[in-house]
Amino acid sequence: RPEDTPPNPSNTTFDYISPNTEVTFETTRGSITSPHETDDYGQAVAEITSDRYNDSSVTVTAECQEIKGTLIIAFTGLDLSLEAEPDNLLADGSTASTITAILNDAAGNPIPNATVDFTTDRGTLSASSGTTDSSGEVEISLTSSSSGKATVTGTGNGATASTEIDFTTNLFTLASSLSTIRVTNSSTITATLSGSDISGQTVTFSTTLGSLSSTQV
Repeated sequence: RPEDTPPNPSNTTFDYISPNTEVTFETTRGSITSPHETDDYGQAVAEITSDRYNDSSVTVTAECQEIKGTLIIAFTGLDLSLEAEPDNLLADGSTASTITAILNDAAGNPIPNATVDFTTDRGTLSASSGTTDSSGEVEISLTSSSSGKATVTGTGNGATASTEIDFTTNLFTLASSLSTIRVTNSSTITATLSGSDISGQTVTFSTTLGSLSSTQV
């Protein structure tokens, strides 16, 4: 070992390798430059490039003169998000919520042609997996004949995300014929009750401003 060889890090076994000796490198994910020759200090340096994939146990192997060493590194930064529209709907077995999965890399760029797998703890999915388009998005739908909260989970390129959807036996909505009303003008408010046992129900209205033509129908 020459006197100008870098000192050996603590808790590490150092066997000096002579200069100009070939070292080969391999990785279980991504790409790595190989082979390389050792320098005057017996060191060889390779460059690894990550996949667009989350993986906390990427194994890098270096081999020289039939001696191998390994290193575990992590690829991180991918982002998977799930959106549900609507996220509150009837549990009638036919009304569907559209689930959109969006997959981006660490730079925020969409990842196309990636497989996203879906699972749910309630209801039925239109597909168990899908492939992202050029925008990094893939859509499926969810229906349920039983009421309660459904959690849909998506997994793609090592990233995982989930979203919740509420299925109800009855759904109550309000709609206005105008979103903006001038003073002294009026808007028609429509209440809609969907589901089972919906006829003959009393609907009570209230407002924080203005006046209603009727407070109960």
